[in-house]
Amino acid sequence: MKYNTQLTKLILPEYGRNIHNLVNYCVKIEDEEERTECAYSLIEIMGNMFPHLRNVSDFKHILWDHLAIMSDFELDIEYPYEIIKKEELIANPQVIEYSRPTMKYRHYGKTLERLIKYAAEMPEGEEKEQLLHLLIRQMKKSYTEWNR
Repeated sequence: MKYNTQLTKLILPEYGRNIHNLVNYCVKIEDEEERTECAYSLIEIMGNMFPHLRNVSDFKHILWDHLAIMSDFELDIEYPYEIIKKEELIANPQVIEYSRPTMKYRHYGKTLERLIKYAAEMPEGEEKEQLLHLLIRQMKKSYTEWNR
């Protein structure tokens, strides 16, 4: 007896193992005309599995993309739509450049550093003393949190 854990991993599990087996069968067909007919039949079956998505404008295009993905782009037929490229599917997203500010005490954080600069520019008075008291307490909390 074979268990699903012993079988190959499904690429698109929402279609199930039977559809994946049919796709693999379709890829192995030698005759191009018969292979194309098999692919169109598979698209009809896949479309019947999700009737609530038929209102989507590019529903058939999505199904053809899924068929190509499930066949690992090995299904050699004339697709009615331009299918997604394997490189586009695997491509990594663009790297986002983050600013790397120089911080003397990183464990205190940038916000606390800005508050210290703000407090230094404040005029002397009770408001400044209260802010300094809050800053000192926060710095102590951060210090004990990061330096255990």
